[in-house]
Amino acid sequence: MRGNFTHLRRLLLVSIACVLGAAVLTYLVDPLQLFRPSRLAFYSDDTRVQNAGLIRSQSFDTAFMGTSLAIHFRQSDIDRALGVHSLKLAMTGSNSRQQGFVLERAIERGARRVIWAMDDFIFVDAADIEADPFLPVDLYRQTTKGIASYLFSAAMAKESLFALLRSIPPLQQKLTLAAPFLPVKFALSDVDDIYALPRDFDVARDYNAKKTLASFAYITSPVRSRFLGEGYGYDAMLRHFERDAVGLIARHPDVTFDIYLPPYSILQFVAMRDASPATLKIV
Repeated sequence: MRGNFTHLRRLLLVSIACVLGAAVLTYLVDPLQLFRPSRLAFYSDDTRVQNAGLIRSQSFDTAFMGTSLAIHFRQSDIDRALGVHSLKLAMTGSNSRQQGFVLERAIERGARRVIWAMDDFIFVDAADIEADPFLPVDLYRQTTKGIASYLFSAAMAKESLFALLRSIPPLQQKLTLAAPFLPVKFALSDVDDIYALPRDFDVARDYNAKKTLASFAYITSPVRSRFLGEGYGYDAMLRHFERDAVGLIARHPDVTFDIYLPPYSILQFVAMRDASPATLKIV
């Protein structure tokens, strides 16, 4: 009996040592750069998590926000066109509660201008930010819960170990080239490449009339057309607009907000007209 207890105690101590060792590794490497900027940083396309680190580690005076309609812009293009020092925080499929929350954190960290791509979809009804399962709000706020979830994350420990191996000179080039093909999230070496089209991307091949018409046929199919109106409700959307957009702007009169409406294909509205006319009326 005493022997079994000794083995159990040793197992427990080894387990605690491993967990604490992983937490120390994550703190020292800090793949998200929550605690300190890094000269050997790598970045992830998981923007809902990555943005928490970008806001803490990057220098910026302008925050750029939007959905997938805006996400492929590069910070360097924004800076060159508008003469600003921007931070791209666009998130695919994000709603106004998520966008407003992230923008508030960016403003707290020094953003004095916001470029906001608004489309009707962001104001659909969704969970309150405190109950949102897709945005790690405690990580942005750096609460005890948020920091603990970061330091004691097995996924972050794996990313930290890979980053540590990648910092060894003989392995650096090989692992950097291999990173996009490995099961690691932090594979981008340039912050400008976060969720941007590859520099050699063939626009004509992937965006053309044939693929556009195929998408139109797909979304207007009777099996899927109901999704055109999912989440759309005028009263709820108006309420979210007033709270998340107007409310944020009103709280920060010293910040300049540039709002633009990203263009849709006319077929988006034709699809609504033909398959979901009530949705078109709301929009």
